[in-house]
Amino acid sequence: MRILTISFVVILISLGAGCSNEQEISGSKTSIPTTKIETTSTILTSPKTTNSPKPSAAPATEPLEQRIRSKADQVLNILKNKDMIKLAEYIHPDLGVRFSPYSFIDTEHNLVFKADQIKAMKSDTTLYTWGKYDGSGEPIKLIFEKYFNQFIYDHDYSKAKEIAYDHIIGKGTMKNNVQEVYKDAHFVEYHFSGFDSMYEGNDWKSLRIIFSQKDNEWYIVGIEHDQWTI
Repeated sequence: MRILTISFVVILISLGAGCSNEQEISGSKTSIPTTKIETTSTILTSPKTTNSPKPSAAPATEPLEQRIRSKADQVLNILKNKDMIKLAEYIHPDLGVRFSPYSFIDTEHNLVFKADQIKAMKSDTTLYTWGKYDGSGEPIKLIFEKYFNQFIYDHDYSKAKEIAYDHIIGKGTMKNNVQEVYKDAHFVEYHFSGFDSMYEGNDWKSLRIIFSQKDNEWYIVGIEHDQWTI
């Protein structure tokens, strides 16, 4: 009986020791290696706003006088080159263009041509009556080429000493009725005050290019030659 008691005590002691070991194991600190995690923060910034220049305003409408003068210069250059095909593009589509040899526009006898007719005028050999000669009153009967050389581009008007807009420079004894015949029109005059001093200015010459409007565009309605008259 004593032996059993001792054995029982030994077993209890062994069990206590085991529990103590288990507690030590369970209570021991286990160091877990840590990994340092670097976090990268991204800062979203709004793109820099710069005070970009405002779009420039649309250019102002070109002044009418400037438009007419510019167009007249174009026509003058066309006349200088005798380019009838190009000239036709500038002629009023409804009214055509009237050719006047002097300052008084004769609406009954001065000839009017449409754009399609002008295209063929350079080679036209038809003898036209353009009006009457100053002084003699004889009819001006010429083919277009001769009329052109005598009553349109008889001088190099691209080198005119004076140029005027809606103003008559050359004045003689003959009435100038350009502003009566073409009431809503505008014109540019190219003027030479004279060529030979012996004539004391009586050999002056002018060429007027007259424009009328259609659909916000300006077209030629008249080409008027002018000079000193008796």
